[in-house]
Amino acid sequence: MNSKRILEAVFSKQHGFGSLIRLNCLDGIRCYFDNDEIAHIRPSGNAPQLRLYACARTQQRADQIVALGIQEPDGLLRQLSNYASP
Repeated sequence: MNSKRILEAVFSKQHGFGSLIRLNCLDGIRCYFDNDEIAHIRPSGNAPQLRLYACARTQQRADQIVALGIQEPDGLLRQLSNYASP
């Protein structure tokens, strides 16, 4: 499965995301959605961890995106890591 399809499967309409319209891989992976939301996943520059940044029309939705990303046991970041595992 290619990277865009993986991201579309994880950042799905089920979680309130729009269609994935653009990717920027310059500094991590920045996903742009057609509902003006952005999810940006990048490694920390000084710690062994991933960071998830969210832009949305409201602070509540941005907070929800981050919460979806880090929830356990099956948050968005964990789902992405499942695709990276051999």
